[in-house]
Amino acid sequence: MINWFSPIGVDTPVNEIVFSYYNRPESYGYNMPLIFGFRNFYNPFGYSSNRGLFDNYPMRFNYFGDYRAKFSYKSDNTPANKPAKKEKIKTENTDLRKDFVSIAQNYSDCKESDKSHLKFCVNDKCKKDDPKSKEWCADFVTYVVKEGFTKQGQAVPQGFGSHDVKTMKEWALNNGYFLKIAGQNDKADIIKQKVKAGDIVIFNEPKADGTLASHTGFVKEVDTEKGTFKTIEGNKDDRVGTGEYSPNYSQLSGFIQLT
Repeated sequence: MINWFSPIGVDTPVNEIVFSYYNRPESYGYNMPLIFGFRNFYNPFGYSSNRGLFDNYPMRFNYFGDYRAKFSYKSDNTPANKPAKKEKIKTENTDLRKDFVSIAQNYSDCKESDKSHLKFCVNDKCKKDDPKSKEWCADFVTYVVKEGFTKQGQAVPQGFGSHDVKTMKEWALNNGYFLKIAGQNDKADIIKQKVKAGDIVIFNEPKADGTLASHTGFVKEVDTEKGTFKTIEGNKDDRVGTGEYSPNYSQLSGFIQLT
């Protein structure tokens, strides 16, 4: 921006004036606006019958001498200096991971028998008595994650949280938070190197009729020599319970890593 009360504006480099405006890509020089009866390179604000105000190439010239115009074309539809799209960067937050585990352990006494598990229900389905509708493992994970982020003064990643494990897994896949284990040849190595306490494990547990039902919980501890890991899960035998799994457990799908 030029300060019209001074030859050199406060935001203008010394000995240089910058005019930034646009032109359609026909030509320059001959079609520059007409002012005082002649065409020249030093007329950024003129008007002619076939050009509009500020309808020219971005131009830069020296104020005191060396009057060489410098042109750099930008199309009418392309904003100058448009910032590049930034890729999402996941940062390591050890405290947040620890909070997930400690908060989950704080609810280790919650169970269905005394209905204390109802505090986790983010969806009314888990409050019903219908056994087919009251799975609450994903509700437990959602509740703990939100409490952990709140404790750290941070916002939960947009879209995270569901009563349905499949929906939670799909969200993680679509947003770059999922570490796949199923189908990998080096399951133990992946877990030893990449999985940490506070990650969210995703299972597909077999039902009696042969179909699969998703299940989830938090990683509590990882054995970095064997690749085995311990968990704390909601709706584990109808309560908040713990488990221990091999990296080759057939129903292990993968892990959601929020940090």
